[in-house]
Amino acid sequence: FDSDKMGSILKNILSNALKYTPEGGSVHIYACEEGNSWSIEVRDTGIGIPSCEQKKLFKNYFRGSNVINLKVTGSGIGLMLVYKLIKLHKGRIQIQSTEHQGTCVQITFPKGNSHLHKAKFISPKTLDEHPETIIPSKDTSEAPFMEISQENSSLQRILIVEDNDDLRNYLVDMFKAGYNIQSCPNGKEALIIIREFNPDLVISDIMMPEMTGDELCSIIKGNLEMSHIPVLLLTALGDEKNMLEGL
Repeated sequence: FDSDKMGSILKNILSNALKYTPEGGSVHIYACEEGNSWSIEVRDTGIGIPSCEQKKLFKNYFRGSNVINLKVTGSGIGLMLVYKLIKLHKGRIQIQSTEHQGTCVQITFPKGNSHLHKAKFISPKTLDEHPETIIPSKDTSEAPFMEISQENSSLQRILIVEDNDDLRNYLVDMFKAGYNIQSCPNGKEALIIIREFNPDLVISDIMMPEMTGDELCSIIKGNLEMSHIPVLLLTALGDEKNMLEGL
């Protein structure tokens, strides 16, 4: 059981419920245990998911067409991450949704640790006896950007620009072993970092607050000092019009 990963699962599910439930709607959370399992259920009266799109829920970069039309920001990767984290804990996720009525998300996990036979467990007692094993959290809310990996001049540099905290951390974890990584939540902060960090690659979401990925890319390519930097755009908008805009 990884409490941080479990927190990410719940945060994503609750965030979606709150984000896509209009003012005056409701979000309810239920928890129960039965036999050898326990579950959490989140019900909302939000916009729902079109029935023809529900099979795509756990695919990379999927976002419902009704969400895109609302101009709500998001990467389209949240549920894919949730699905992978739930499977990592040997759990399952069920989603029932009706467009314009709401959505019910239920996640279920087995009790105990026997199903995680290959995992290494650290008990609360061990953490109390060896506090040096705990990585202290650092408040970076006032910082203009978040530096993740230790600088190694032999490694290439990547800047990750993503407003979703969990996805940004996921991407950092994917690349930090082989690259120098810095990350930030929007395009405005990215421009500050680029001038100091001089990345070899920028990976950016498109739909972000402050400055979108499209706008960031246009500024980079229009600036003589930065135009050589390749930009990789992540988006849930996969139609031809949006791909051409990205180009």
